[in-house]
Amino acid sequence: MGKNVKKVISLVLVFAMILTGMTFTGFDAKAADAANDTSATAEYEIYPTPRSVVYQDSSFTLADKTNVVYDSTIDEATQKRLNEVLAIQNITGTVTGAVASNGMNVLVGTKGSDGAVEKWFNDHVTYADDLFDKRDAYVLAIQDNVIAVLGKDTDAAFYGLSSLKMIFNQVTEKAVRKLQIEDYASGQYRGFIEGYYGIPWSVEDRISLMKFGGDFKMNMYIYAPKDEPYHNSQWRELYPADRLEEIRQMVQAGQDSKCRFAWAIHPFMHSAITASTYDADLKVIIAKFEQLYNVGVRQFVLSADDAAGKVSLHARLCKDLDAWCKSKGDVYNLCFVPQVYCAGAVNWSSWSEGEAQTVANYFKHFESLPDVELMWTGESVCYPARQSTFNNFKNSYTNGREALCG
Repeated sequence: MGKNVKKVISLVLVFAMILTGMTFTGFDAKAADAANDTSATAEYEIYPTPRSVVYQDSSFTLADKTNVVYDSTIDEATQKRLNEVLAIQNITGTVTGAVASNGMNVLVGTKGSDGAVEKWFNDHVTYADDLFDKRDAYVLAIQDNVIAVLGKDTDAAFYGLSSLKMIFNQVTEKAVRKLQIEDYASGQYRGFIEGYYGIPWSVEDRISLMKFGGDFKMNMYIYAPKDEPYHNSQWRELYPADRLEEIRQMVQAGQDSKCRFAWAIHPFMHSAITASTYDADLKVIIAKFEQLYNVGVRQFVLSADDAAGKVSLHARLCKDLDAWCKSKGDVYNLCFVPQVYCAGAVNWSSWSEGEAQTVANYFKHFESLPDVELMWTGESVCYPARQSTFNNFKNSYTNGREALCG
């Protein structure tokens, strides 16, 4: 990890905790203590803390070679994650289509696949009836000579393997304690945003941070550096070939780590889009989205923070870009960083362009766009992550709509 990354790690953790409510305190020290305990009573440090961990009072010794079975729903990134995990304990895996009767098995599948892994779970593992109704749910079962992960989908299976990675990093002498983990996420989006003013991070920094985020089950990195010209001041211009290649590399890192790269545009601050330029500028923005889509970007963010303008124009652009996202078929929901991104914005003089507004009235313009994710930082620009932050947004401003809290 580069020096620049180390400098920003503490900041990234703050953003991660704001977005997700994760707790990382004391990981290194506690993980080291667990690693030194080679008995069958070792308890592993796993973050974010799983919803349920049930330990048995016994362990089994990991073999040097293992049979590996995937359900057909498991993607390449999740298979690569398993290879990374096995390498920690110097285990060689051979992929087959069936559970072996002798030796060690590692199984990775998804609920509803009707594959060999799901069938094994049906016969050997009992879990909460409503577990897979939850977001990003997975089960990790470690039994005699079997390590198995069943996810709600391939992403959730990846998160289960990320928990296994933490366990394998604490295992000594290849003795792993038998256990069962049932886990799911509270928030749909978990990650960090590069949205500050100043020198942007390097490509290497961003890739390193996405890899780091993937280890902690983060699933989103928003690329929105205010001083990156093609995001902000030169938002109408397409990326040149060399810069587009950098984007492609970051997109690939996001795909590999499941900490997805989301690209943001800010067309409201410099030479802003207006009602009179709207039709032409919409074509410009869609052309830029298409350019980035072609190098793998699958989530887009529209930024309107720290800029003047009318909410009616913001809502109009959200509507049209939401329609474009839906037309592609494989693009995640559009995210929107509003002019009013915290309760304190009501006291700012420039945001309404003379329109009499309240925070609640601002968000009424987005009621017809339920799939657009609205970012919210709380009572002020930087505000502690509290349940009241979520409740106030839902109950006071948006009539029950959840925020993408940042």
